[in-house]
Amino acid sequence: MVLLSTTAPEVLVKLPEDIAQYSMSFASILADGETISTVSSAVSDPTGLTITDSTIVGEVVTIKITGGTDGVNYRVKIIITTSLSNTYRGDGLLKVRGN
Repeated sequence: MVLLSTTAPEVLVKLPEDIAQYSMSFASILADGETISTVSSAVSDPTGLTITDSTIVGEVVTIKITGGTDGVNYRVKIIITTSLSNTYRGDGLLKVRGN
């Protein structure tokens, strides 16, 4: 069960051929002393992006994004599990735009 969620304030824009790093902070919803243990999933809606290489540094999760279709807006959803066994979701917007 997802208890809380956060929404990234910025919008990432990439070219279809770009490989982009996308970082999302969970600082606003983690309790004092709570840390990110794992990234349970990182997906896009609609499908069409390839999301790999999730890394955790402190309160931030970074993923690598490739692909996407020119003109499509994607919702990127990252689900984490914490040191207190909480599950949180982070949402962001990625726009794929050609030249």
